[in-house]
Amino acid sequence: MLAGVALVSATLLMIELALTRIFSVVMYYHFAFLAISIALFGLSASGVFAYLARTRLERRDLTSLLSAASLVYAATTIVALFFLVRLRVGLNYSRENLLLMLTIYALAALPFFTGGLVITLAIARQSSRINMVYAADLTGAAAGCLILIPLLNRLGAPGVVLTAAVMAIAAAVLFADRARRPRIATIGAAILLLPLAGQLSGRAGFDVVDTKGHRSDRILFAKWNSFSRIGVYERTHGDWSLSPAYTGPLPDTRYMDIDSAASTPILGLAPDFSNVQYLKYELTALAYHLKESQGSGLKAEGFNALVIGPGGGRDLVSALVFGARHVDGVEINPIIADDVMRGQFREFSGGIYTHPRVRIVVDDGRSFVRRTPDRYDVIQASLVDTWAATAAGAYTLTENTLYTVEAFDDYLDHLTDEGVLTMTRWVFERASQLCGSLSDVFLYAAAAVTPLNEVREGVRQYWADWDGEGKFGTTPFPWEQDLLARFVSDGQGERVLIVGCGSCRDAIPLLQRGCTVTGVDPAEEALERGRRRLAELGYAPRLDCAFFEDWEHDAVFDVCWFSWFVYSHMPDSRRRIQALRKAARCLAPGGRVVLCYMNERVVSRAAALGRRIGNIWGRPEWRLEEGDVLTRVSRTSVPRYDHRFTLDEIKAEANAAGLHLAYVLTPIVVLKPDD
Repeated sequence: MLAGVALVSATLLMIELALTRIFSVVMYYHFAFLAISIALFGLSASGVFAYLARTRLERRDLTSLLSAASLVYAATTIVALFFLVRLRVGLNYSRENLLLMLTIYALAALPFFTGGLVITLAIARQSSRINMVYAADLTGAAAGCLILIPLLNRLGAPGVVLTAAVMAIAAAVLFADRARRPRIATIGAAILLLPLAGQLSGRAGFDVVDTKGHRSDRILFAKWNSFSRIGVYERTHGDWSLSPAYTGPLPDTRYMDIDSAASTPILGLAPDFSNVQYLKYELTALAYHLKESQGSGLKAEGFNALVIGPGGGRDLVSALVFGARHVDGVEINPIIADDVMRGQFREFSGGIYTHPRVRIVVDDGRSFVRRTPDRYDVIQASLVDTWAATAAGAYTLTENTLYTVEAFDDYLDHLTDEGVLTMTRWVFERASQLCGSLSDVFLYAAAAVTPLNEVREGVRQYWADWDGEGKFGTTPFPWEQDLLARFVSDGQGERVLIVGCGSCRDAIPLLQRGCTVTGVDPAEEALERGRRRLAELGYAPRLDCAFFEDWEHDAVFDVCWFSWFVYSHMPDSRRRIQALRKAARCLAPGGRVVLCYMNERVVSRAAALGRRIGNIWGRPEWRLEEGDVLTRVSRTSVPRYDHRFTLDEIKAEANAAGLHLAYVLTPIVVLKPDD
């Protein structure tokens, strides 16, 4: 009996997981989630039924009851599979689709109801041996999961369900007493005879034939493994992004797809590539044109390329058409690589997977890139998403780790100095978000190669245009005056240097307190507004137009005040440290540096990727760093720069300049020279 319980438990897990694969192919990947809820519904319903019918069920002998229930389980599994591989439901809401969905749900729940009833009866009627029955249940479930993967690779998802039916019949034989086992085995054989005859004759098979998007298409090849179903159809494959400028001939193609969703063309390749020159007009080949447009162009002796997810070989051919010396292709699906491209369709595809300049590796693209010591002139991944549900019922793209920040770090590490990374993806309902992310990547990448003087000019122009008086008035607010009195100058006669004085709002309360004020700011327009305002009040302090880092002076100050967030607008930590050293040198004994900084750190993966890309070709005088934030400014092509600090960063930069933190009231710090 325990062996029978283990077999039934194993089959329930096998059917549940195999259904996720079937639903992903015959319907859509998100319907694969149904298998989980269907299994829970069927198993729960069997428990309720066993409770309601407990009086009638208790009249039957347990062994005969379990045998009969197992035979019914096998029969309902076969019937359910027969219809499930044939029913189709659309995505639009209609009465017909609703009825189809309910029918599919009910059919798929039948095996779990009847199989769950077997487990329920065994547990309920063997309460004195519950520990052993439960152990057999768990052991069988674990074994079912273990054998599932090899069975999917060998038999495919429908074959796994049929195998589960055979195992259920074996369980029925084991449940029966010795005298009845031949009779049970005969009944089980009869149950299997009809589907076997239909499968062998081809009239009522259990293969998935009419999948979504392929009604009436002739199947040339179909094979399952644990994470996909690969199909090749006698049907031409359209072009994704061919330029209208191309008017020449196109090659013959075959349509190959994964789970009847993610397609790839198999090109009928001529030995001299004469029929695939159209690939030079494809958007996915843009990277090769960019390489040609560089000063050095593509190497005269050819270049090395890596293609992630070559599928039917289209991107491999593109690289060869542009003169690649060697191309590595990393294909995750062994069926595509071995059974299709190096097997049945080798001749049709011109042997692209066995071409002397091509090396094919069956592996995960991210894993291969991380392990390989090679570096490439071009790394390409075009439309490698599969929209396939895993056997666990989750919508997990087998290639989704290709798009993480860490993955891009790996790609960039494996490019040559002038290498190009090209990724092509579909754009659907989240187009605006994707475009926004790409826009940020390009913004940061472009800024990293912008000359430092242009970045500083962008900051200067922003503050020159900033109308502080119009927004906040010409006199600091009371809270500003309190902060200035507390941190900058709390007495009369102090000599104060204001770095980034702008239109001199800070200078007014300090001058009124009797301080000697000197201001420096790169925006002459702002300084001119400040001079006019101070002249009206009867003050004429020294105001110089210059970046503080470039400012020439010989004065000594009691306080060096980096005005509101000015320190955050200085690009590159090395230059900021130099500015702090300069401020420290101009302090009188007992003097102090006071600065205000931006402390709201912004985390952006797009910005991080853009920094990484840009710094590869960046300039020696400055580099983008973590915490840098770029903001587009309408009047200039150069974005506004600022840096968002952590307190530890402020402390580290101060220490590097020979200063230490004497007082902190975020976002203001008081720094004093080290003794």
